[in-house]
Amino acid sequence: MIYTITLNPAVDYYIETKTKNNTPGQVIRAENTLIRAGGKGINVGIILTRLGVPCKALGFIGGFTGDEVRYQCRKYQLNTSFIRIPAEKTRINVKLKGEDKDTEINAPSPVIPSNIAAKLLKQVSVIEPGDIVVLSGSSPASLTDNFYAQICSELHKGVLIAADLAGNALKEVLPFNPFLIKPNHIELCEFLNAEITTDRDKLFHYAEKLICHKGENSGAKNIIVSIGAEGAIMIDSAGTRRYQKAPNGNFSSAVGAGDSLVGGFIDGYIRYGDFGDALKRGVAAGSATAFSEWLADKQAIEAVYREMT
Repeated sequence: MIYTITLNPAVDYYIETKTKNNTPGQVIRAENTLIRAGGKGINVGIILTRLGVPCKALGFIGGFTGDEVRYQCRKYQLNTSFIRIPAEKTRINVKLKGEDKDTEINAPSPVIPSNIAAKLLKQVSVIEPGDIVVLSGSSPASLTDNFYAQICSELHKGVLIAADLAGNALKEVLPFNPFLIKPNHIELCEFLNAEITTDRDKLFHYAEKLICHKGENSGAKNIIVSIGAEGAIMIDSAGTRRYQKAPNGNFSSAVGAGDSLVGGFIDGYIRYGDFGDALKRGVAAGSATAFSEWLADKQAIEAVYREMT
């Protein structure tokens, strides 16, 4: 079983307008609106579900907006086991799309009481060895700074951790030797306080610094670094370096592409156990989403995969 943990989900409210600049203070009339569940872990879960992989989404929800998040997940057949927050509402993020530019308004996260946070820790403590837990996305400000580390501490030995995190959250999980980490090239460079680059040789060099080598206590077993339209690189636990070029296509949106890469990689790995093919499937899923209006479906992912070299 795959479990995704989204500590800070949201209702994403998309508003499409024909207004230029979206200048504050003016009346803006919407042409179209759309509501979706937001959160990196939820995106990973939907991709896995579309690929036929059993998955369950965990996290915190509250109020009528939390009900909407759960409804949206079930709409796409993603199983959920969210923990409700009393007297709090899941945040609403507004995505305003104009003719020439887009504007995003992200609301603050709800307050997660310590007794509610403890329920999630208890929930993950019964996950069985051999299962995979995907940690991704931001953490509410009300949680302790080391909450991701607390989650990892509760997991049984043998549970595989896949982390799509950045900054301090990434630093928290490295001592637990996660099976996989997946920063993008910007997050990797910023984490190491290095100049931001898309040069693959440099990125391989940087990624190597986060691999757990023999005799070391901290670091990931495998790392994928996504490079946007250029594809992704990977260093595995055996030290093998791989590069998967992204296919050409009509770009639509980068939203969810990195999450789709994670989902596609996990799908490929658990089915065939081959890192090379899993990386190819991950890049295919990420690219298919980038070519779609939203998260790609199985047919689109498989079509892109077949076209790739």
